[in-house]
Amino acid sequence: MRNYLKQNLICLLALVGLMRCGNVATVDMDLIQVGKYENLKTNTYHTLVKGQYNRPESKQLDIDHDGVKDFEIISNIWGSPGIGQHPGAAIKCLHPLALLNVNRFYDTSFFTMKMDTFYAQKVFINIQEVYSCERSGPGDSILSIGQRNLLKVLKNKDIITTSDPWFSGDVYLCKDSYVVPAQRIFQSADTEIFRYRTYQESCHNFPEDKIGFIGIMLKKAGEKKLGWLKLSIHDLHEVTLMETAVQP
Repeated sequence: MRNYLKQNLICLLALVGLMRCGNVATVDMDLIQVGKYENLKTNTYHTLVKGQYNRPESKQLDIDHDGVKDFEIISNIWGSPGIGQHPGAAIKCLHPLALLNVNRFYDTSFFTMKMDTFYAQKVFINIQEVYSCERSGPGDSILSIGQRNLLKVLKNKDIITTSDPWFSGDVYLCKDSYVVPAQRIFQSADTEIFRYRTYQESCHNFPEDKIGFIGIMLKKAGEKKLGWLKLSIHDLHEVTLMETAVQP
């Protein structure tokens, strides 16, 4: 009887040990930790994507080396002699099965207007309109409220999961504010009215001169592969790609 109980106890302990080993070996494919490289395919880059004045430059990425380009990083300085030069950068999903980790929320756009009048042989009225992604003062009006997808900027040791909000499309990394040249909207013998418009769009920019991560997902054969892009941005448009990682 004692031998029988002893044999059963040994079998039970062996079974528990196997179960524990199995749990340790199990990889949770529904989440990854930024900066943790176990069970990931990585690529190291030292690539600068830097557009010129009205001459965009881009870098396309085949994250999992299957011959299909997944994402594109775009850098540009857009503008004109009247509006000036304005740097910016964006990231683009090149097919619907490539997705970006985003913050999805209702964003408010604000509007404020100021009017100045002065006299120089006739009456001049300057109307200054400001369209902004953030409130600049108590007198601002709400222009619109809409759902937006903004890149979630991650740091080392952050967690990315398949249940996070994901988006396939174009998302900006950095935008620059700009002023539209004055427009004469009314003229008579004794009065002229000019309108100035300012667009402030830099509220949700990728932090400059800091290393950050962007979560990515690839859908293949019914599976969801998580990963990240590691990069930094200088002067709103100079994007340095350092690394990509994805689940195999």
